[in-house]
Amino acid sequence: AGQPAAGQPAAGQPAAGPGADPGGAVSEATRLSSEPSLSSEPSSGGPRADGAEAARSALAELQEALVASGVSEAAPAEGGAEPSGAAALRALSRMKKSELVDECLSRGLLREGESPGTVAELRATLRVERKRDALIGELVERGFAASRARSALQATGWSLDAALAKLLE
Repeated sequence: AGQPAAGQPAAGQPAAGPGADPGGAVSEATRLSSEPSLSSEPSSGGPRADGAEAARSALAELQEALVASGVSEAAPAEGGAEPSGAAALRALSRMKKSELVDECLSRGLLREGESPGTVAELRATLRVERKRDALIGELVERGFAASRARSALQATGWSLDAALAKLLE
């Protein structure tokens, strides 16, 4: 008898409005946004914002140094995209036969005037080459020269673990 009817706010509760559900309960988001912050940092900037800005600045300097030293071909685009090589690859399933042939020619997998084969064969060949490039890229990221990484992978049948062991000998 002392409880309000369904849909009616209880005594001392505000009527339904922004942030309230039809039953009169305040939503979690509204409750949290109205509570005072427990953080000792001011809401505008503060040490956390200064640290984020310092990190962005350091990252930009590092990317410029890598490009200048020739280790990296290009700095990633804004938004953290991968460097030019990885981002430029197009899905094999979306490529037409002429595009597949062009990529095979540029990689030295086909010679000018050589019969390219079927689209399925071209895709399979490029899929293997792209996986090999990824393996080489992993070893390069670990600090090995691309030429040494490729030769170690070739000598070990393209096994990443075996190539890594060979390079560390």
